[in-house]
This record gives sequence, structure tokens and C-alpha cells, in this order.
Amino acid sequence: MASDSDILPFIIQLSDTVDLDEVTKNISNLSRPKAVYTALSQKAESTQGPLVQELTRLGVQFRTYWIVNMIAVKANVSVIKSIAARDDVRLLESNHPFQVPLEQPVLDQPRNVNVGEGIEWNIVWVLAPYAWSKGFSGENMVIANADTGVDFEHPALEKQYRGFFDEDVFLHDYNWWDAIHESIHTTCGPNSPFPCDDNNHGTHTTGTAVGQDCSNQETCNLIGVAPEAEWIACRNMDAGVGTAQT
Repeated sequence: MASDSDILPFIIQLSDTVDLDEVTKNISNLSRPKAVYTALSQKAESTQGPLVQELTRLGVQFRTYWIVNMIAVKANVSVIKSIAARDDVRLLESNHPFQVPLEQPVLDQPRNVNVGEGIEWNIVWVLAPYAWSKGFSGENMVIANADTGVDFEHPALEKQYRGFFDEDVFLHDYNWWDAIHESIHTTCGPNSPFPCDDNNHGTHTTGTAVGQDCSNQETCNLIGVAPEAEWIACRNMDAGVGTAQT
């Protein structure tokens, strides 16, 4: 049982939300992203003001969000109770860190999989080469990875990164987001301005999606199911530890 002096992390979800079905009705696919962004950001801006003013008055730490109309807060029990009683609050939920049980890769190749040169067995297992033969290799597609981060300079991922322009020339804006704003476990640090992976799980899963290593001039090692696709990423775990906020 927490005492009133304990500072607890929690999420406030506001009552007023956006009906995205209504927002995106009868508009083109190209128009949807802007319409959704505008509706969500305007809803947050128009409804969070009174609560933000109260949190500021109370002197508590908080961070506002718009993609969900919510505010992440650290406060004591009495503040939590007062916020829970507000009409503009739909619910409160814990924002305590929790360890995510990340699966480890399977290294043993099944006996009944025939692997060609430069193609990993798991790619053959899911029949990716058949999709490639039909023209579906990921070309002109962008895959987003939300995990422990990505080693963007990994030879199997560097040139597939949407932020890659040339050797040692990268643009991380709109291609990378670090959702870890307070770092406890990580070597990446909080708010990393470039892709970083402090666990290697995200690098592995991104490789499974788009990995392709052509550093060998004779043949490319096809690691991902969509080797012609590009990737962007978000780090939402601190060395495998996540929160509802991230």
C-alpha cells in the first residue's frame, strides 16, 4: 500500500476523444494522415488545458500526448484522488515499469528446409522466396519497428534505413523516435537522437523484416522477408523494460 508521500507514475486518459471513423469517412487514403493528425492534436489542445493548469499549480511532473488524449503524471496519492474525481477524466492507469518477456531467436534449422545460397532458413520456411518471385519483395514499402531500438549501422540494415542517404550521411528526423525519456537500465541514454538498441531484440526483428547484407560483392545475404523495403523505428523499451506511456 502506497503512503501519501510516495510519488507514483500514472496515466490520465481524458473523457473527450475523437471518432476516427467519422474523421476519415469519405476522404481519400492520401488525405487521411493529415486529417487524423489534425483531429487528434486539436482535440488534445482544446481539452487538456484545464487539467494542465491544475497539474502546473500542484507542481507535479507531467508530459502531455495527443495521439491518445492523455497525460503521463508523477504525483502522490492525494493528487491522484483529486484528479480521479474530475469530470473530464475517463480513467487512470498505472505507469509503473515492467519487464517485457522478449522471445529469443531460434537458431536450429529444421531438417526439411532446403536453403539456397545467401538465403536464411527461416525466410525459406515462410515461403518468402515464392513471394519475391511474384514481384513482392518490399520495394517502395516502409516497415515501422517498435521495439528495443535498432542498430542503424548494422551492415544488414544500414542501407535499408529510410534515413540513409550516403556513407555516413543520415537524416533521423521522422525516421526515428525514442520514447524513452527517463533512462535507468539503458546504455543508449534517454531521448537518443539517432537509432540505438540496448538489447539487440529490435535489431533482430528489424533484420527479420528487411535485412539484406550485400557487403560481399559476389552475393547478397537475404535475411529479411522484405529485403527491398525500408525501415523506420521507435524505441519503446529501456533495455527490455517498458511502461504504458512508452
